[in-house]
Amino acid sequence: MPELTYRPSAQAVTERLRPLFERCAQDRIFAVISVTHPSPTLEAFRAAHRAGECTYPDPEERAAFWASLLAERPPVEDDSLPGCYLTEIDQGVYGGVLGGEVRWLCNPDTGWISSMVPRLLEDPVQIGALRFDPAHPFFQRYLRQLEVFARGARGRYGVCTLVVCSVIHFLYELVGAPGGAYAPRASGAHPQRGAHAGARAGRLSRVYAENKIQADSWGVVNMTPSSARDRPLLRRVSRLSG
Repeated sequence: MPELTYRPSAQAVTERLRPLFERCAQDRIFAVISVTHPSPTLEAFRAAHRAGECTYPDPEERAAFWASLLAERPPVEDDSLPGCYLTEIDQGVYGGVLGGEVRWLCNPDTGWISSMVPRLLEDPVQIGALRFDPAHPFFQRYLRQLEVFARGARGRYGVCTLVVCSVIHFLYELVGAPGGAYAPRASGAHPQRGAHAGARAGRLSRVYAENKIQADSWGVVNMTPSSARDRPLLRRVSRLSG
């Protein structure tokens, strides 16, 4: 793995973190040291953006934001790695690729523009009709932004994988928190079919991300659940529905 302009010791840090990602470091302590420092990048973002709902931003502008923000990191030798995150996709990708209305929210304090989807289904029974289509416009938007971010990060910093979303969390996003708690008992096999659609969307999203990052840039080690670890969650939903 090549070193990074924004973290010359990236290779050594990755080797230190490997046991953590492999769940073999329960006897070790890892540290991320935050040093307060002026950020011209955030100051400029706050001056140009207001808090609240907004439209989907230009990916090129967001890539430039991350490049500038991460360049301001103090040279601290801790266990962290610089990486940008697709906040504009975030949890919205799960409901978005299944037909939900994606909304964006701007936080000038952090520079994040995140996405969420309002309650997608009125009745948990509708979960069984959900289908994931990789050709969906929102998923294509995700792929394009991933390409832009990978190109901007190449040789300088990493691109983080998507937010972790378990099967139960996915059900909550579809029908809301009260409906998500009710869905497994109320709808027979429907939650399991909906969960399979969500799990497939999540796994395909991670596969696309990992392939693109490895080909064009440098990827932060994937901390999201593997397909093998998704299966117990699916079985749990199946037991609840029975």
